[in-house]
Amino acid sequence: RIQSNITPEVFFTSIVVSLLAGELGFIISFFPIGLWSASLSITVLIYVVYGVIQNLFIERLFPRVLQEYSWLAFFLALSFLLLVEWK
Repeated sequence: RIQSNITPEVFFTSIVVSLLAGELGFIISFFPIGLWSASLSITVLIYVVYGVIQNLFIERLFPRVLQEYSWLAFFLALSFLLLVEWK
């Protein structure tokens, strides 16, 4: 249900996710990876986190939904490791 005000839970969660995205961008900047690959990695991670949080807020976070997002995060991590040019 859409509410006209922001609950403390939503406010706190949005701040935590924003800080997580910023810190992830900072950490990825130290890896030898291209700009497009880094941007895509951060975007997919934000998609996964916001999808899980949205399903949690609307009380539809079932094990199957969590499994699908976990697989997506796993493939993101795998592709990130394959894109990094280790020297």
